[in-house]
Amino acid sequence: MGRSAFSFDAGNRVLVTGGTTGIGRVTVALLVEQGARVVTFGRHQPELEDALAHAREVNADADIHGLTADVSTREGVARVFAAVDDSLGGLDILINNAGLAVGGAQEETDEDWRLAAETNYRLRP
Repeated sequence: MGRSAFSFDAGNRVLVTGGTTGIGRVTVALLVEQGARVVTFGRHQPELEDALAHAREVNADADIHGLTADVSTREGVARVFAAVDDSLGGLDILINNAGLAVGGAQEETDEDWRLAAETNYRLRP
Protein backbone atom coordinates (compact mmCIF):
# COMPACT_ATOMS: atom_id res chain seq x y z
CA MET A 1 0.00 0.00 0.00
CA GLY A 2 3.02 2.27 0.09
CA ARG A 3 4.62 4.32 2.83
CA SER A 4 2.60 6.63 4.99
CA ALA A 5 2.84 8.54 8.25
CA PHE A 6 0.28 6.08 9.63
CA SER A 7 2.35 3.85 11.92
CA PHE A 8 1.65 1.38 14.69
CA ASP A 9 3.81 -1.18 16.41
CA ALA A 10 3.48 -4.73 15.17
CA GLY A 11 1.33 -6.71 17.56
CA ASN A 12 -0.75 -3.78 18.81
CA ARG A 13 -4.29 -4.93 19.56
CA VAL A 14 -6.62 -2.55 17.76
CA LEU A 15 -10.39 -2.19 17.49
CA VAL A 16 -11.58 -0.26 14.43
CA THR A 17 -15.26 0.58 14.67
CA GLY A 18 -17.01 0.88 11.33
CA GLY A 19 -14.13 -0.80 9.52
CA THR A 20 -16.03 -2.21 6.57
CA THR A 21 -16.24 0.78 4.23
CA GLY A 22 -14.54 4.08 3.48
CA ILE A 23 -11.95 5.42 5.90
CA GLY A 24 -12.45 2.49 8.28
CA ARG A 25 -11.71 -0.09 5.58
CA VAL A 26 -8.52 1.73 4.56
CA THR A 27 -7.48 2.09 8.20
CA VAL A 28 -7.88 -1.65 8.78
CA ALA A 29 -5.73 -2.41 5.72
CA LEU A 30 -3.00 -0.01 6.87
CA LEU A 31 -3.01 -1.53 10.34
CA VAL A 32 -2.68 -5.14 9.20
CA GLU A 33 -0.02 -4.08 6.70
CA GLN A 34 2.05 -2.96 9.69
CA GLY A 35 1.34 -6.11 11.68
CA ALA A 36 -1.31 -4.87 14.08
CA ARG A 37 -3.82 -7.38 15.41
CA VAL A 38 -7.26 -6.07 14.50
CA VAL A 39 -10.92 -6.57 15.30
CA THR A 40 -13.39 -4.66 13.16
CA PHE A 41 -17.09 -4.73 12.50
CA GLY A 42 -19.90 -3.27 10.49
CA ARG A 43 -23.64 -3.69 10.24
CA HIS A 44 -23.67 -5.67 6.99
CA GLN A 45 -22.09 -9.08 6.32
CA PRO A 46 -21.21 -8.57 2.61
CA GLU A 47 -19.22 -5.40 3.35
CA LEU A 48 -17.55 -7.10 6.32
CA GLU A 49 -16.45 -10.06 4.21
CA ASP A 50 -15.15 -7.73 1.51
CA ALA A 51 -13.16 -5.65 4.02
CA LEU A 52 -11.63 -8.75 5.63
CA ALA A 53 -10.66 -10.15 2.22
CA HIS A 54 -9.07 -6.82 1.29
CA ALA A 55 -7.05 -6.77 4.53
CA ARG A 56 -5.85 -10.32 3.86
CA GLU A 57 -4.75 -9.28 0.36
CA VAL A 58 -2.59 -6.60 1.98
CA ASN A 59 -1.18 -9.05 4.53
CA ALA A 60 -1.87 -12.74 4.01
CA ASP A 61 -0.75 -13.44 7.58
CA ALA A 62 -3.00 -10.75 9.08
CA ASP A 63 -4.38 -11.40 12.55
CA ILE A 64 -7.76 -9.89 11.76
CA HIS A 65 -11.18 -10.70 13.15
CA GLY A 66 -14.55 -9.34 12.14
CA LEU A 67 -18.16 -9.48 13.16
CA THR A 68 -21.43 -7.83 12.33
CA ALA A 69 -22.73 -5.59 15.07
CA ASP A 70 -24.90 -2.54 15.50
CA VAL A 71 -23.34 -0.12 17.96
CA SER A 72 -26.52 1.90 18.22
CA THR A 73 -27.55 -0.74 20.78
CA ARG A 74 -26.01 -1.67 24.11
CA GLU A 75 -26.08 -5.31 23.03
CA GLY A 76 -24.10 -4.50 19.90
CA VAL A 77 -21.44 -2.63 21.86
CA ALA A 78 -21.19 -5.49 24.36
CA ARG A 79 -20.77 -8.02 21.50
CA VAL A 80 -17.95 -5.98 20.00
CA PHE A 81 -15.98 -5.76 23.24
CA ALA A 82 -16.56 -9.45 23.98
CA ALA A 83 -15.12 -10.22 20.52
CA VAL A 84 -12.09 -8.03 21.29
CA ASP A 85 -11.47 -9.93 24.53
CA ASP A 86 -12.00 -13.32 22.88
CA SER A 87 -9.91 -12.59 19.77
CA LEU A 88 -7.18 -10.30 21.07
CA GLY A 89 -7.17 -10.75 24.83
CA GLY A 90 -7.55 -7.03 25.39
CA LEU A 91 -7.18 -3.72 23.64
CA ASP A 92 -4.29 -1.31 23.13
CA ILE A 93 -5.86 1.13 20.67
CA LEU A 94 -9.43 2.13 19.78
CA ILE A 95 -10.11 3.84 16.48
CA ASN A 96 -13.69 5.00 16.84
CA ASN A 97 -14.76 5.41 13.22
CA ALA A 98 -18.35 4.11 13.17
CA GLY A 99 -20.88 6.72 12.29
CA LEU A 100 -23.92 7.56 10.26
CA ALA A 101 -24.63 10.78 8.42
CA VAL A 102 -28.06 12.31 8.22
CA GLY A 103 -29.36 14.98 5.90
CA GLY A 104 -31.22 18.13 6.75
CA ALA A 105 -33.89 18.33 9.40
CA GLN A 106 -36.65 18.43 6.79
CA GLU A 107 -35.44 15.39 4.80
CA GLU A 108 -34.88 12.88 7.61
CA THR A 109 -37.29 11.18 9.98
CA ASP A 110 -37.05 11.23 13.76
CA GLU A 111 -36.02 7.56 13.54
CA ASP A 112 -33.11 8.44 11.18
CA TRP A 113 -31.85 11.06 13.63
CA ARG A 114 -32.24 8.70 16.60
CA LEU A 115 -30.29 5.93 14.85
CA ALA A 116 -27.51 8.32 13.85
CA ALA A 117 -27.22 9.75 17.37
CA GLU A 118 -27.20 6.33 19.02
CA THR A 119 -24.61 5.03 16.53
CA ASN A 120 -22.36 8.06 16.61
CA TYR A 121 -22.45 8.76 20.36
CA ARG A 122 -22.91 5.45 22.17
CA LEU A 123 -20.00 5.35 24.61
CA ARG A 124 -20.39 2.19 26.66
CA PRO A 125 -22.39 -1.03 26.90
